[in-house]
Amino acid sequence: MLADAPAEVALVKAEVQSAGYMRGAGALPSKEKKSQKTPKKGKGGKPLKGKPVAPGGGVPLHLQSHDGFTILVGKNSRQNEEVTFHQATANDIWLHARGVPGAHVIIKAAGRDIPASTIEQAASIAAYYSQARGTTATPVDYTLQRHVRHMKGGGPGMVVYERERTVYVAPENPEL
Repeated sequence: MLADAPAEVALVKAEVQSAGYMRGAGALPSKEKKSQKTPKKGKGGKPLKGKPVAPGGGVPLHLQSHDGFTILVGKNSRQNEEVTFHQATANDIWLHARGVPGAHVIIKAAGRDIPASTIEQAASIAAYYSQARGTTATPVDYTLQRHVRHMKGGGPGMVVYERERTVYVAPENPEL
């Protein structure tokens, strides 16, 4: 995904550093490394499985569909985790571009039936905030949030899902 603001670049950099993927000139100085929290421990004093959690994460994007539904967009792994598992409820619709890294998009159902036009609009947003942004027809999977769960041993925002349906949409910038 592409970062749109310097603050997002800093968040992504911190996430990459804390995961141990960045070394050398771009890595954290040794003082900052020492001040970071030690990994959480499980039973027997062993570190918990999974990738380390990066600090921060920013605020997920909140949009309104043409039909009046709230659409939440997580543009990095921490925001994806937030919208998928903390802001969404079981009957909300979860969307993600198939087979490529990208945003988790949630349509807040609020007890209403969600029309196909809103699903297509949210799917085009999911396609836009993914690595498939430059394509003309991107496959986007969607399912109820209750069918999305954490990937065992995966980091923040890493999920597996089932009972999905797929729509093919053109990526569309929601901010235009």
